[in-house]
Amino acid sequence: MKHSPFFIAVALLLTVACTKSETGEQGKSISFQTASLLSKAGLSGTEFPKSETFGVYAWSDLVPGGYFMENELVSFYTQDALWKPSKSYYWPRRGTVDFIAYYPHGMNGITVEPTRITYTGINAWNLQQDIMYADKAAGYTDGYQGQDYLNADDGVPTIFHHALSRIKVQVLLGYDHVEEGDGTVTDWEVTLNSMTLSGIKTTGSLSLELSPTPTEGIIPWVKPQGRAIWDTEADEISAIECITAPQQLAAATPFVALAETLVVPQELESGRQTASLSFSVKTKRNGVTVLNEPDIQVHVNLFSATIPAWEMNHSVVYTLNILPAGGGSELKPLAFDPAVGNWENDLVSTTINLGQ
Repeated sequence: MKHSPFFIAVALLLTVACTKSETGEQGKSISFQTASLLSKAGLSGTEFPKSETFGVYAWSDLVPGGYFMENELVSFYTQDALWKPSKSYYWPRRGTVDFIAYYPHGMNGITVEPTRITYTGINAWNLQQDIMYADKAAGYTDGYQGQDYLNADDGVPTIFHHALSRIKVQVLLGYDHVEEGDGTVTDWEVTLNSMTLSGIKTTGSLSLELSPTPTEGIIPWVKPQGRAIWDTEADEISAIECITAPQQLAAATPFVALAETLVVPQELESGRQTASLSFSVKTKRNGVTVLNEPDIQVHVNLFSATIPAWEMNHSVVYTLNILPAGGGSELKPLAFDPAVGNWENDLVSTTINLGQ
């Protein structure tokens, strides 16, 4: 992830003789500020890592039909405590500049236009790279052109959003030890032998259109209709093993079977995106093994009424709660309900003749 203030320079041929003799000082550099630096503007967010970089496109009416800044690399410069481009850019003496930033810089499959961002054929499963786009910052100046212009003297606001979804699967054992009032102690040893995922779409494309309003300042992108998903392709995971070795589970301690994994935002279908798990369960009563079940197969639908899709900028955590004994969510000791069936009467009648 990346947040950056950067500096934009206007070519001298596009300004009216921008020289030190006319301005009395060198032109003002353009910088950017990330979401975490925007508290005074009423915005907030997670700080963009200073070890990262991002890309920027910029346009100005002084450069009709061309770029003011074309896919410029922006980095954090510790000595200046600023996010700046690899080359020096300066604010124009007149007019405004529009900016669109994206992450990671130089990624394949992205096209950035003044009113559209397009992602094409992104295999998120193989890439495993956070993909982000920033709201368009439109109509900014260095703040010296009067109050009719937006002031970015402290840095062009650069607010990133995640374009992908993120999923995580953890397994939680509800209990593994019970002591009863009669002195009986029951222990369960539950081992997760394997977990495989299937039916997950790996690749997709997305087109984001610029919102018609507002016309300046921070302009958001219009997400796809519905649940903010991508157009997915036919490629999908058939069976991916998530753990490398059997794992004995401990009560109340979640085991992460699938760490946070980036996926293409997609609709979920019952029976398509699934997790298949294999468990072995050993039951001991007062230290003696009384039951050994070596291969219990469980299939879990990742679709549900509450999670019908993996949406853009959403992180979904699945917690699979495992109960080693029957009885549902409430642990109940085995009990009996005795009853005696009614007698069924069979009547036999015979005749005995005593006179013969």
